[in-house]
Amino acid sequence: MKEYVINEYLSLKFVEGVSYIFVKDILFRACKFLLMNVPINESYPNEIINSIDEAADKLDRSLEVLSDQGIQIISPETEFWGHCSNLQAWYEHGYDSCLLHSNLSFPLLKELCKVGDPQANRVFKEEIAKRLSSNYIPVVHYLLLENYLDFLTKEELMTVFADLNHQDEELLNYIGTYFYKANHYEEAFKVYTNIYKKNNANREAILSLGNIYLSRKDNHNAVKMYEKALEIEFTFEFFVVKLCLMYLEQGEKEKVLQLLTYALKKDLYNRYFWDLCLCDELIEDHRFLNLISQYLQNLSKESISEIFPEFKYIPEKVYSFILNELRNSKLCVFLGKDIIIASNDFLDLSRMKIRNRICTDNFAQAFDFRKEQFKNT
Repeated sequence: MKEYVINEYLSLKFVEGVSYIFVKDILFRACKFLLMNVPINESYPNEIINSIDEAADKLDRSLEVLSDQGIQIISPETEFWGHCSNLQAWYEHGYDSCLLHSNLSFPLLKELCKVGDPQANRVFKEEIAKRLSSNYIPVVHYLLLENYLDFLTKEELMTVFADLNHQDEELLNYIGTYFYKANHYEEAFKVYTNIYKKNNANREAILSLGNIYLSRKDNHNAVKMYEKALEIEFTFEFFVVKLCLMYLEQGEKEKVLQLLTYALKKDLYNRYFWDLCLCDELIEDHRFLNLISQYLQNLSKESISEIFPEFKYIPEKVYSFILNELRNSKLCVFLGKDIIIASNDFLDLSRMKIRNRICTDNFAQAFDFRKEQFKNT
């Protein structure tokens, strides 16, 4: 075994032909391969390479390919000393994340912070901010996916956002998505508004703006955004349920029925459609029930089973009875509430003649609860 000590927190060991990184004498990970060959016959006069991540994307990766194929072109021990040299340089340059691939430098920095390395603690957040501000999409995406932005305060994030390339729509989408998922709605709103001004056909930005307007109880602008999204591409997603609920609140039931009729013609109904069965105003309208009937009549038993998993366990005779009831009554409300109906329970319900009108206090409370959920998502 050979060992190379970089500092009291970081070391490497060469054991049985494999290079390992240790943090405070605890195994961190095995080194996979020495990053690359730099081709001496090629140059990139018009490109500036600012980090190992960019270099890995632009230069020859033959060592990685050969390593994956189990082919060695340098000895394992030589590779070990190469890893030692890289990590030594990384340490001597203040743990500069540009000198290692991001999928090594940031996990390693985080681990060094955990064991109390003062230098790592000083630079960790600075390195995250620096690489975000680099506007290099693969690294920004990596930091987002691995939740490294969670280590920054909202104020620090907004400072970084001010330094970003606001012309790069893909980069802004990543940042907007992070802000939105982190419940930083005001920050997300600024990002998505920026995107929308540059490209008013960016559907992701439009839907996100619609959701933010809805969370602000600004139904007027939420409706405008959702309608715009449907103009770009008509799909039956969850936001369509929200749109229908807002139409109903505004007394525009005809718009709901027109939208649902169009969706039926395009064969776009899916599980979200059944959420609308929670709404009294619709289930009392024969036109809505007729849409349900048309939809069910065009489905096979297998298709219905995909929507209502419990159907596959119900005997054929009872299944046929349920299908007839679904075509001719309001029993679909039960299914819309996600209540699993076993065959015996169903027969009991039918004997109680509940199928003609289903609107108990509990149901009303359930609908109000679900409606609030729609607004808050």
